[in-house]
Order: sequence, then structure tokens, then C-alpha cells
Amino acid sequence: MAISIKSIKLQNFRGFEDLHLNLNKYVTCISGHNGTGKSTILAALSNTGEYKKDKTLNNKPFRGEFEKIILGDPNYDKKINSEINIEFENLFEDGHKINSVKYRTAIQNKKAVLPHYRALSPKDINELKDIIDLKDIDVKYNELPWKLYRNTGKLKHPRFRLIPKKDKNRDHERKIEWPTFYLGLSRLYPLGEVEENLLIKDLNSGYEDEISKIHKDIMTSSDEYEAVQVTNLNGMKTGVLVNTTTYPGTANSAGQDNLGQILSAVFSFEKLKSNKENTGYKGGLLLIDEIDATLHPAAQNKLLNFLLEKSLELDLQIVFTTHSLSLLEYINDTSNDKVTINYLTKHTGQINVVENPKNDYLRRDLILKLGQPIKQSISVLTEDDTARWYLAHLLNYYVQKRPNTKLQIDTLKMVDCHIGWSSIVSLVKNDFDYFKNYLIIFDTDLNNDDNYRNLEKSFRGTPFKIDENYYVLPAPKSLKNYNIEKIMWEYISNLEADHLFFKSDFALKFPIHKGMVLENGPFSGDFDEYTNESKKIKEWFKNYRWICDEAIYYYFSDNEEVILPFASKIEKFYRKSII
Repeated sequence: MAISIKSIKLQNFRGFEDLHLNLNKYVTCISGHNGTGKSTILAALSNTGEYKKDKTLNNKPFRGEFEKIILGDPNYDKKINSEINIEFENLFEDGHKINSVKYRTAIQNKKAVLPHYRALSPKDINELKDIIDLKDIDVKYNELPWKLYRNTGKLKHPRFRLIPKKDKNRDHERKIEWPTFYLGLSRLYPLGEVEENLLIKDLNSGYEDEISKIHKDIMTSSDEYEAVQVTNLNGMKTGVLVNTTTYPGTANSAGQDNLGQILSAVFSFEKLKSNKENTGYKGGLLLIDEIDATLHPAAQNKLLNFLLEKSLELDLQIVFTTHSLSLLEYINDTSNDKVTINYLTKHTGQINVVENPKNDYLRRDLILKLGQPIKQSISVLTEDDTARWYLAHLLNYYVQKRPNTKLQIDTLKMVDCHIGWSSIVSLVKNDFDYFKNYLIIFDTDLNNDDNYRNLEKSFRGTPFKIDENYYVLPAPKSLKNYNIEKIMWEYISNLEADHLFFKSDFALKFPIHKGMVLENGPFSGDFDEYTNESKKIKEWFKNYRWICDEAIYYYFSDNEEVILPFASKIEKFYRKSII
């Protein structure tokens, strides 16, 4: 029978005075405001078990490192008489049933090889002055701005530990033999920007095909996956990337990397269970901090479904934290008793838990509108940042032109994503019910006759209709085949030299005139490094977006016959959805 944790009780531990938290045998979601101890709970849970006979697909040990997650403070933690009590189900040791294990905190000094800094001695300073020819300069030691040097020798440092207490059925302080793994999804930057030593190798675990398949499905990707890779950043940060025919693993987004790490962890437990040598497999514990980090809401929902499926299949208890309101609402809407929400609050001055709160409670508390009606919002799904830029300016122009409009732009929540139009279609078709309240906007180049027909064809047989559930950003007939970047270039470069834009205070201040635009255009020497016309124009747009920010309002004014009707359709959708 599989081991699982029934509950955890924290007394006088950090911000917890006396908190009792029940865990689901399968999946538990912990949420709440910052500073309510969500990560602390995961750290305590991660300290319960370890399994030394095998390792993860990433060659990591099956154990949590409490002291690496929680930083101890000798001046504080030594003074507090803290206790954590964890209640187990189906835990046996040496023939004894163990109902619970109590833990105590301890600060211990440990020698380890850690990068640190040591002070230079006066003798070192004098030698250094000789080396760099400063011997004629009379500088006193205590006046020197540089007195430290980097050292990687052994250094004593305080180690914050959570140690099991002995009792009559348990006369040792070891962790229980139970595979445990903690994931902190903290990387919020692309690997392509990393300057440190980055080691990359193929996973070669036997689970690459399954990881690729699930990864592709959750991300709703149309790319062809070639390989799954493992990264190691200076021996500290590891990642799991996908290599596709379109881009290398180092170009993965933070969301793709985080998803790869989660899938690798889950399949590590599957490998553990399938290993014939592990005949005594009794399930495991997977802890994920900030599961929603950099993941699109629809991907979050798919990931939850996958985790629940694997939890049942592998007897794997999964506990994760999240701030994602959409994910919390999805859990509530699916009404599954195999997933529990524990929502932490601090309204009374101490941390309390609300188990399985309703959606109204979650909405009010997460946006700090306690007991008040909530201003509804509409999520807007676009292809990329340029589309969001175009749409935002267009709606601002519309509101200026229609001061009596009911459209409130601040209630439109733009989803931060970069995804092709066909992938958006796939997302929507996979979950009509979820996306029915989304405002779905496609790029201007889908006004092209062939593209427009293909878009309509893609939605054929579904409840989604053009200009009712999804829309294509408008463009005048002469520019309808172009993407936004090219529209802006074609518009600005073809303006007459005496156009109102070039006479505006903005243009005269720099100055910006027709000759300057053409001299610095995408086909000038500034962009010779790019051979592709589309790439030249996109790079030009990036460099001169500050000009486009002004010029676009003249573009809207010159093309009101297509701009205003489009915005009116958006207002109609808005009225239907909110008012």
C-alpha cells in the first residue's frame, strides 16, 4: 500500500502559531497571498522522505533539501521552540505502524566548499600595491575601497535543519524511506541570455518520446520535437528543454523549461515504479512551488489534468503552490474530490487555512476586494506582443473618438504569450467551454483572402464564428496582406513629405521627416546583417517602435473606415460579456 501524508501541523514555526493543514491523498493545491508561508510548508514536507537506491532522470537524488529551500536565522530560529507534526497513512517501519512523526528545528555549523569573500591583510595589500605599481601612493589600509577577495575554500556556515524526533516506535532521526522530490520553478529568464557556463546534453532516459508528446500537447505546439535536453548551469540550476525543428532548446521560454522539469520529475517516479529492482515501491511525494510560473492558463489546466492522471497511476502524492486564479477556478469547476485547495489567509493577524473556498471568495481575496462587487474582466488572447501593441492603440483611439462608449479598456486583460494562429485555433478547439469568454484576436495578415478562408475553415463545425467569438485585426484593403510591422513601414514610408504627421510637434522636435525615415528604413545599411525581408522589417519596427507609437494614430485617422467598425465589434463583444 502506498504511503501518503494526511496532514501537517506547524506550531510556533516562522509565521505559523498553530496551523493544521489536511492534504489530499492525490493532489493538493496551496494558495494565498504572499507571506502566508506556502513555500515554507512545501519545504517542511520535502524533508520527510528520501530514497537512496535510485535517482531521477536528471540524476538528482529523491529527497528534499530543507536547508536549501529555507534560510535559517541563528538569531531567531534558535530562540523559538518550534515543532512540526506530520501525520502519515500506511507508514510502517520495522513492523511498527507509524501514525505521525514530529520534527524539531536545529541550527548546526557545517563546513562546506562555498564561494565567499575574505579580507586582505595589510601585508597582502602592500604586495598587491607593488604588483600593480601603487607603491608610491600613500594609502592607509582602512581607507582602501577594495579589501576583499573571492575564495572557494571550506567555510563554516549555519545549516538550518528539520530533524525527526525519536519516540517509542521510532528510535532514530532518519528520514523515512519514501522517494520525495521538490521543484522550485524560479527561472524567469530565457536561457539564451545566460552568460555563465551552461552545459547541455540529451536526456537519454528512455522517456524522451513520452515527455515530448505530453509537452507538445500541454503547450498546444505545432512544432516538431526532435530531442529532450538537460541543462546544468554552474552545477546549481538545472532545466529540461525541448529541441524542435524550428528552434533549439536554448530558445525555450521559461514556461517550456518549467513544464519540462515537471514532466521529467513525474516520469522519474514512473521509472522508479517500473524498475524491477524496486519491488517495494510505495508511491512517492512530488512538491512543486509556483506550478503556474510562466505557463498560459490553458496549459495550466492541461498540466493539472496530467498530474492528476499520473497521481492515480503512480500512487504519487502531489502538492503544489499557485497564485493563478484561473487554475483555482478550474479546480473548483471540475468538482473533483481528488484535488483539494488549501487557501492560506492572514486576515486575523495569524495564518489560517480555508479549505476548498468558492470561486467568489477566491476572486475577492486574491484581488483584495473583500465583500465588494468585483469589476469583471475579459481575457484577450493574441498572437504576440506586436498584436497587443496594435490592439491597445486601436482601442485607445476608439475611446477618444467615442467618449460615450461603455468599453473600459482596463478590464481587458491581455494574455502575455507568443503563439501562432493555428496553435490558438488548436487551443480553442480543445476546450470550447473554457475559451468561450475569451476575446480572441488574430493578426492583420489573416485578412489575406487565402488566410482568411483557412481561418474560417479551421473553425468550421465549431460554435466559434468570425466577428462573434474571434476577430482579425483590421487593415485597409491596400495593406491587408501584410503583418503589423510591414503595415507600419508601408504607411510611414509612403506618406507625403507634407503629411500632418511630419508637421506634428512630435516629428518636428527630433526632427523626423520623410528623408530621415527612408534613410533609416529596413533596407538601409543598418539592417544589412538580415537577409530576409520580413526579418529586416521586424528589426526596423523594434528599433523605431517609438516613432510608430505616434504614427499609428495618424494611420488610424487615415483609415477610420476599417478601424472604427472593428472597434465597434469589440465593444459589442464587451457589452455581451460584461454589461
